[in-house]
Order: sequence, then C-alpha cells, then structure tokens
Amino acid sequence: NPSCLNMTWLNVKSHLKTCQTAKRYWHRVMKSPNGLTEKFASMYASEAWVGRKASPVGWLCAQRRFVGSFMKWMQLYLIETNLPDYLIIVDDDTYMNIQHITEYLLQQPGPKKSHVQSPQIPVVYAGCKRIGDPRSESFWNFPFGGFGTFLSQGSLRRWMRPLHCHKNTTSNISVIALNDDNINDSIFEYNMCQKYLHIEKLSNPHNITIGESHHFKTGDSLNKVFTKYMGSLVGSTQPFCLHSDWFFGYVANYLNLSRIDNSASNLNFVSPNNRLHALLGDSTFYRRQVQGQCMHGNGLGPNKNDACKGNATICHYVNETTMKQIFQYLKA
Repeated sequence: NPSCLNMTWLNVKSHLKTCQTAKRYWHRVMKSPNGLTEKFASMYASEAWVGRKASPVGWLCAQRRFVGSFMKWMQLYLIETNLPDYLIIVDDDTYMNIQHITEYLLQQPGPKKSHVQSPQIPVVYAGCKRIGDPRSESFWNFPFGGFGTFLSQGSLRRWMRPLHCHKNTTSNISVIALNDDNINDSIFEYNMCQKYLHIEKLSNPHNITIGESHHFKTGDSLNKVFTKYMGSLVGSTQPFCLHSDWFFGYVANYLNLSRIDNSASNLNFVSPNNRLHALLGDSTFYRRQVQGQCMHGNGLGPNKNDACKGNATICHYVNETTMKQIFQYLKA
C-alpha cells in the first residue's frame, strides 16, 4: 500500500485509537468478536510507545507489509521451487548462528514425541516465545521481538494446501479434533473446513478467528485466504490491527499449523491452543522470567547492556560492534 507512508501523526493517532477499540475494529469491521481479538485491542501499541520509534509511520506500515510479503513469498515457492526444510523469518538487526540452528533442527531430530521433529512434521518455533497468562480463556503466546520465527516444511505444506471441504464435512459435525497432534494433513484439512464453514457450532478455542473466515471459499489455501484478507484492506481507510509477530502466533496456535507443545519447560503450559514451540526448548519469556535465547537482546536479560554473547544462537538488536565481538569470540 504505497500511500501508507504518507500518513501524518494525526493519521497515526487515529490508527492507534481504532486498533485499541475492539468494538470499533474487531467487532464492526472484521466481524470477529472473541476473547483473542479483545486481547489484541488491549495489547495494541500505545501512542507513547509508537511515538518513541525512529519512524512511527514506518513501524505501522511495516506491520502490514510484513504479513502481505509472507503471502507473496509463499506464492513464489509454489510456482518456482520446492518448499524448504525451514523458512526462517528474522529482523534485519538479528544475528543467528546457522551452525547451531542446523544442528538443532536438521541433525538432531528425535522420535515422534521428542521436542525436535523432522522438517516434514508441522512445527512452528519462536526464537523467543512470549507466554501470556495461562489462566486466561484466550491463552496467548507469540514469537517475541526480532528473535525470529521458524516454520517447518510440514507447516508450510499445510499453509499452501487447498481446503476442498468435501461433502463429508457437513454441518452435522459440531466438534473438531484439534486436541491431538494431527500430523495427518487430511485431518488438518477436515478441521479447517469445520472451523471456516461451521464456526457457529464450535466452542473456544476452535471458533476463534481474526475475521479471515469471511474470505474463505472451498478450494482456497490459507495463503489464498489471507491474501484476500490483506487485499481487502488495501485502498481502504481501515488499518491493519495486528503486530506482525502476533500474526504467526495466531496461525501457529489457532490454525493448527503446528503440533501441540508438550515440552518440559517450566514456563510451558499444555493447552490445545499452545502450539508455538520455543527454539532450543527453553527460549521463553513469561512475566519477569526470562530463559534461553530471550536473554540476548531487547534488554530482557540481567545485564540490559549485554545484547549478545559470542556463543549465543540468536541475538536481537545487533549492531556493528556486537558483530565484531561475536566474530572475535568465534575466531578464538
């Protein structure tokens, strides 16, 4: 949306106010009133927080551009080549030790119930998993900050799979089986058809959407559904009211792109909508409890000035000085 960068500060404030008011946006515009969208409205960026950005307008535009670009990128994969083992999405000021990542995700996959699966299994990892209050009805977690999101080939395959919704998906079925791993893609397709075609018969968390179900037609992939979803905002006066990292939290946790996270981390909570996995098994951020790679960047660790350790797997807020330090450590 080229006109996005032409916004004034008054436009920015109007955008923020709309996104912070659930009834104005999620109820009336997106027609998706539920506990999760209420949470999005309550968590949306404040005027003071956005005002401290180097470019408040640039930050707002980036949220929409990031999500729309993901759909276009996936379409290129479909046309030109096979899906990768993992698609890794990070900020441009993020450092990653690719050797660590390769050893963890590709060279050490374990048996079916272990934390690390083969790339063919649908799993979405967060470089740093931000965990919400498990007592909330709409339990929420998402990939925090610029630590990155890792989508396995199995997750990408589901994202691009056409949902044909055959006649055995009928309105008489009111329960969908999202409480197990659902490694079988045909079960995934069946469940998504139930979610999008018969949502009024389902209960929380299976009936939660962010409004994309209104754009679904039989035969659409999720990539096509969200391409139409984002396209409906282009040229309109309506804002895009998601932080970009929330988008991947939503599709992992509520659209069954990832198997349930049953890892043993003491910051993890087993729930049918807790499907985002923490990279290395312990990279989590819950209230003031920070573990694993979440320590490296964003000022979350005990030493807020120490953005990155030389032996880290992922760091955020990396600059030239940090990269020199990492290089010297690895060179030694």
